[in-house]
Amino acid sequence: MEVAKCSKCRQVKDIGQFLIRSDTGKRRGVCHTCRKVYQSKWDKNNAEKTKERRRKKFFRYMSVHIFKSSEYEQALRDLAEQGKYVCPYTGAPLIPGDGMHLDHIKSKALHPELSKNLSNLMWISEWANWAKGMLSPQEFVDKCQVVVKYTEEHGVPKGGQDDNN
Repeated sequence: MEVAKCSKCRQVKDIGQFLIRSDTGKRRGVCHTCRKVYQSKWDKNNAEKTKERRRKKFFRYMSVHIFKSSEYEQALRDLAEQGKYVCPYTGAPLIPGDGMHLDHIKSKALHPELSKNLSNLMWISEWANWAKGMLSPQEFVDKCQVVVKYTEEHGVPKGGQDDNN
């Protein structure tokens, strides 16, 4: 078993605990655990840079997450640009890496054969994706219209005893 000593915590660990740098291909001198602690502190102190870094990597991450390959990164970016980075349900701006979700127009639970079909995907807001669930776009809009009509006629329900909600 090959080992190395972490330059931060000074512990001797299995070589697999040391990440490989993407720029040089060499192993880092800091173990994975110490790197995570450092990265977390850096992210907190550099919130805007962290958001920007996540935005840059967002489409690649989603491509790998959905298609198990980075080859769809540009296609997912193009899909967002076609929609002008606006949620088609709410009109909310869509910011990569910040509440921007990829929706399966036809639910992947009901239509698994379409789960990796680009024509079955669209970018929507986190809230809209959560609320839509497995509904089709038309079913979702119809349900929303029922809620709006009812609350216009009867008022918004008051829940619990807290008047602030």
